[in-house]
Amino acid sequence: MQIRWHKILSVGSIIYFSFLIFFSCTNEIGVELVEKESTGEDAYLSFALGTNTKELTTELRSGSYDGGTFAENKVSFVYLVLYDETGVVKYQIRLDVNNGDGSAKFTGNDVHISNDITSCRTKAQKIKNDNYKLLILANPQQDFINLTQVGKHKNEFENTQKLNLSQLMSSVGSGSETEYTDIFMSNGLNYIKINKDTHIFRTPEEAENTSRSLLVSIDRIVAKVTLEKNKNITIYPVGSGARFESIRWQLDNVNKQTFLMRKAAPMLNNESESSIPPGYSHYMYHHKLYATDPNWEDLSNERIRENGGTVFPDLSEHFYQVSKEHTNKEFADPALSLPDQKFQYVLENTMDADEQWEDVTTRVLIKANYIPPNFNANTDYYYFDNKAYSLNELNTMRNNNNWDSQGLKNTVEQAISEGFFTNVTSTYLGKPVNSKSAADGLLRYYRDGFSYYYILVRHFNDEQVPGRMGYGRYGIVRNNVYYISITSVSGPGSPSIPEPKGPNDKEYKYLSARINVLPWTTRSQSNIIVHPYQE
Repeated sequence: MQIRWHKILSVGSIIYFSFLIFFSCTNEIGVELVEKESTGEDAYLSFALGTNTKELTTELRSGSYDGGTFAENKVSFVYLVLYDETGVVKYQIRLDVNNGDGSAKFTGNDVHISNDITSCRTKAQKIKNDNYKLLILANPQQDFINLTQVGKHKNEFENTQKLNLSQLMSSVGSGSETEYTDIFMSNGLNYIKINKDTHIFRTPEEAENTSRSLLVSIDRIVAKVTLEKNKNITIYPVGSGARFESIRWQLDNVNKQTFLMRKAAPMLNNESESSIPPGYSHYMYHHKLYATDPNWEDLSNERIRENGGTVFPDLSEHFYQVSKEHTNKEFADPALSLPDQKFQYVLENTMDADEQWEDVTTRVLIKANYIPPNFNANTDYYYFDNKAYSLNELNTMRNNNNWDSQGLKNTVEQAISEGFFTNVTSTYLGKPVNSKSAADGLLRYYRDGFSYYYILVRHFNDEQVPGRMGYGRYGIVRNNVYYISITSVSGPGSPSIPEPKGPNDKEYKYLSARINVLPWTTRSQSNIIVHPYQE
C-alpha cells in the first residue's frame, strides 16, 4: 500500500530499535547507589545502539515492509535503568545520544563511535559488578523518569497507567500534514537479566568488543492502524452503478490504559517467550508474539450477560467509545478521511481467547456514502429487502396501493404505527427526524445516504489461528502496523453507529484478512464490508 509518509524513506530507514549491551570495569558515571551499597567490584558498561535495516529484515522473513517515517524512529535521549535482584533501582543513567530527526548519524556527548544512521556505541559507564535487571527507556517523559529513579521499586513502573497519546509522543504540524515524533519506547522482552559472570567484563575494551554483545530490543508503546479503499473494490449489486464514497473513519473501543513496558503473553501455538534464545532480538519472533494488557479478561458485558452474570464493569472507564462519548451518537469530529490521512496511533488492546467479544475489541468505525443504483450522492433513501427507495416512491406506492411486495407494504404500515415517519396524513409521509431503523430493523432510513460500518482489528490470521475464537485472533499489540484494505461492500451499513454485540467470530463474516508480520511491524488485512443485518 502506497501512503504519503512511506515515500520519504530511504534504504537506510530506521524501522525498529535494538540495543546491544556490553559490560566491563573502570570510572564511575551515573547515579550513586542508595540503601545498601553493593559489595561488587567496579565494572564498565558500554551501550551500543543499533537499528535493523530493510535488507536485514527481509533476509530473515519475506513479506511486505514498512519502515515508518523518520520522525517515528527519532531517538532524542535514552535512559538505562538497572534494578537489583530485589527489584529496586540501583542506577538510573541518562545518555546523551540522538539521531537528529531520525534520519541522521547518532551524535551526543555519550557517543563513542557513530558509523551511520543505523548504529553507534556509547562511552563506557562505570557500575558495580553485580547481577541486574535492565530496563531501557527512549524518549521518556518526566513522569516515566520519576518512576525509575534510584530507590524506586520496579512495581511503580509496572503498574497500569491511564495515558493519552500526548503523553507518549510529540506532534508537529496539523491536519493531514501532522507528523508524530519522539515516541516513547521500552523493552520488548521484559527486563533483561544481566549476569555478572557472563555479561559483565573487566575492561572498557572487553565491554565494547562487539563479539561479546548482548542483543536487546525495545518497542514503541503504540500501534498504528491504517485504512485504505482497495483500487479494485467490489460494490454490490455488481454492475449496477452503486458507489461507495466520502469515507471517514476512526478507531472505536480504544484502550485508555496500558503497561509502560510490553507484558509477555503466550506466543503463537502457546510457545513461551522464555524459549527465545538469549541474545536474540525479538523482532525475529515478532510474527509469533501477542501481549497481555490491563483489560485482559472479565470485562466484556456481553459475555458476562451470556453466561448469566449480574455484575457488569463500566466499560467507559476502560475504553473510549464513540457512541458513549457523543450523546447524539453521531460520528466524532474530526475524523480521518480517505485519502487525506490514512493512519491513527492507538494503545495496545489484547484479550484472553474467551474474552474476544465485540464490546472489548478495538474496531475501525467507518462512515461512508453508500450510493444505491439510480441515486445521487448525499441523497436520503430508505432500504428494504436489498433495494433502495426514495420517500416519493414510498408515497406513490402508498397512495396508489401498488407496492413492490406485500412485505414492503406491511413493514411501512408497521413503521407508521411506530411513529417512524413525521407529519403522517392519509396521503403523505414525512421523512424521519434522524437516521434510524423501524419495524424490527426491516426498514432503514439513511439521512444524506450515509452508512456506518465497523471492522474488528485482527492480530493472528486464519492460517496462524484457524479455529473460531482461537487465542490471539483479535486485538492490537504495540509496535505493529495494522493495514486494513476495504475490498468489497455488500450494501448500506447501519443508519447509526452500530453497538458492539456478541462474540467476535460469528457465523457470518464482516471481513477477510491477510496479515504479514515484519518489524515496525507490518500487518496487512483485507476486508469485505457487509451490512450488519446480513447473517
